[in-house]
Amino acid sequence: MISKIKKQVFEELKTKTLTNRIIWEVFSAETKEANGITVHIVDIQSSSRQIPRQPHRHDDFEEVIQDLKGRGKFWADGEWTNIDAGDTLLIPAGVPLETFNLTEKIFRSMCFFPAATGIDNKVDINLKIILEDQNVSNWRKTRH
Repeated sequence: MISKIKKQVFEELKTKTLTNRIIWEVFSAETKEANGITVHIVDIQSSSRQIPRQPHRHDDFEEVIQDLKGRGKFWADGEWTNIDAGDTLLIPAGVPLETFNLTEKIFRSMCFFPAATGIDNKVDINLKIILEDQNVSNWRKTRH
């Protein structure tokens, strides 16, 4: 009998390395035959190692981000929010977003999308958000 329960073991997940982050695709159409959801775990590099990167948006669906470990700053279309381990964010469809690690320790989050298309179903925004200090009291946007 084929099990109806799909299980992933973290140590066996494939990783994708992107600017400032490592992503483990837990469930999507690419893994374990997910039909309606994508779940991935993201580790963001320490604040001293981060380089500016483009925010992105998901036009067709909302995103839920759960902070599993660490402290960060979340940017959504010009609005800043502090996030700590245990916090959960809901980002509406079409809203540009970016997450920053504020510490020298790993910032780990789990992201959920109501689509099985994986992490590639996003639109990069031609905008760079730059953290000038760990308190993010001074930030600037630069268009490229």
